[in-house]
Amino acid sequence: MIFGLTGFVIAVVMGIPAVFASASVTIAVLSAPRNRHVRIRRRYVAGGLFLSFIGVWMMAFGAWS
Repeated sequence: MIFGLTGFVIAVVMGIPAVFASASVTIAVLSAPRNRHVRIRRRYVAGGLFLSFIGVWMMAFGAWS
């Protein structure tokens, strides 16, 4: 009886992040623009690269702290 309840609790606790992850992937797919396969401007790519470097720096700073 106790092991059955524990297994259910573990499944619920592990299932909540999985639900959020699958929902975020679904929302990301639905939010993609229709013309996503056309060429984009170099300015947007450079801006995204800059933002990703800032994100990596912030993660490294947080880990170092």
